[in-house]
Amino acid sequence: LPIFIVNSNDLNLSLQVAFQLIEDENNTDPQLASFVRHFGLQLIENRVKFNWSNLSEQVQNELKLQLERLIFDSSLQVIERFLKDALSKCVVETMKREWPQKWPLLLNQMIACKRNNIVLFTLGRLLEDVAIFYSPANSERRREIHSELTSQHAWIMQYISDCLISGQTDLCTIALETLNPFLEFFNFDSDTLTFLCDILSIDISNDTYSKVVKATDCLLTCLNRKGFKMAEKSVLLSLFSDKNLSSIFNCIELTFVQFFNLNDHQAFDLAKRLCSLISLMGQTASNLYPDYKLTEPTWKVYLQRMYSLLQINNHIFNSFIVQFWRDILKNFDLKTSLITEQMVSDILVILPNKLIKKSWDDDLMGFEFDGNEDYEIFYYKFRAEILDLLRALTLHNQSVCFLFASSFVIKLCVPNQPNYEPQLFEWEQAALLLDSVCNKLTKLEDFASNG
Repeated sequence: LPIFIVNSNDLNLSLQVAFQLIEDENNTDPQLASFVRHFGLQLIENRVKFNWSNLSEQVQNELKLQLERLIFDSSLQVIERFLKDALSKCVVETMKREWPQKWPLLLNQMIACKRNNIVLFTLGRLLEDVAIFYSPANSERRREIHSELTSQHAWIMQYISDCLISGQTDLCTIALETLNPFLEFFNFDSDTLTFLCDILSIDISNDTYSKVVKATDCLLTCLNRKGFKMAEKSVLLSLFSDKNLSSIFNCIELTFVQFFNLNDHQAFDLAKRLCSLISLMGQTASNLYPDYKLTEPTWKVYLQRMYSLLQINNHIFNSFIVQFWRDILKNFDLKTSLITEQMVSDILVILPNKLIKKSWDDDLMGFEFDGNEDYEIFYYKFRAEILDLLRALTLHNQSVCFLFASSFVIKLCVPNQPNYEPQLFEWEQAALLLDSVCNKLTKLEDFASNG
């Protein structure tokens, strides 16, 4: 049957067979029903993609009616996710050829069908294809579709919001997935950001994990958005409200507890996202300064929490946090007012251990790296970032950094403990510390007596 359909020139017959495969469950082995349905949907998608212009207008209209019926069929709300995804592909491929000119009522009908996850899949995929993947290839068609989506944006967001507050975890997760591309191309407000942060404050379990991940991805999209004007970007500072900061850091702490206590791979994946999120927040606030400023107490709370995250003994998580510290130390006004001598000393104390290469026998290595060679590539890049941070600290406070580096070397040369022999890795640490610090000293004569 598959060979007959693929090679057949009778497009109408192949579409009829496809819909029969989708709907005729009685004559199909229950264990194979989902795969048969998926094959039928793939067949429709391919016919629309590659043979649409060869179909008669009557067949095109019949196909659109059949797709509408499938979208609004309440019994299909409980089918497997991969089938909903396949159905949304069929609808989107057809929309890219017919909507809105020849299918004007479709979007209104979809929005009227409340809390429908197939509608959510379709809306998200349509915007992704048009705005991210530049499909269809015809630029005029893309403009027409994007223009219609823009004119209907308020209604679409209202529909997504209704799904988000439904209380249904699966529907809310899909709604967040749909919201993500809209945050990339349409404006959002502080209420949206606060709502996403509220999701991070819920207890993380197997049922809510995907929801928290999708909310984190939405926040990352907001922070990574390109082409933002400065005034528009300032809305991101609402993430630093006491409530939002508390939600984010509490989520990080809970995730770390799950990861380090249970060695849970899902928790590791979420922790990486959250570390990236909290680091990007600081980088954004630093880039907006001085046009848009956070209060000094807010900065102090944030910096203290970021210092705590830097202390975690995990190079992967540290790599995200180091990016923030490097950025803020490049902002002269911010580092002058916020980075105290004591903070420099505190950071210096924890940096040498970050330079130590981990053993591949570490149980946590397999979460991120495929092998020792993979880890080595990451390690040397991470070490370079740590040394860059050390150089930035030296430029900010030369005396404290030189005193630290020289004391580190003196401890190795004149150990406090009898019969103590410094290890090779300690000498390597000392060499790296001295090289980074001494290369940024501007008044060598001031430190010559201590050298």
